[in-house]
Amino acid sequence: MNETADAPDDACARRALRQRHLRAAKISWNGGLFTADGMIRDLSPTGARLKFLSTDDIPESVHLLAVTSGAIWHVDVVWRRGSEIGVTFRHPNRRDVEEHGDVRVLKRLRAEMIGGAGG
Repeated sequence: MNETADAPDDACARRALRQRHLRAAKISWNGGLFTADGMIRDLSPTGARLKFLSTDDIPESVHLLAVTSGAIWHVDVVWRRGSEIGVTFRHPNRRDVEEHGDVRVLKRLRAEMIGGAGG
């Protein structure tokens, strides 16, 4: 599959039906050195459509945090279109991945956001 191919125009091209979402997301890469804020627009058991201010610097493999639920996935970018990317989950059945620099950073950022919201 071409990692930077255009998004599929037909929902039939997807392996699983996506549900519309509008939830805060963060991604991290390079051992937690880089992060970006975005939104989860669609979510399915196998992947998601994400929106960012810019996708130019986002590499082909990142860790994704769903801020509200705290779920973290290791994802691969499968398409890019403007400010959106489509990703597939490397381990769809695991919502929390092994401790990794990216994962530790995302968990810390989420804890700071939750703590900051409460007081």
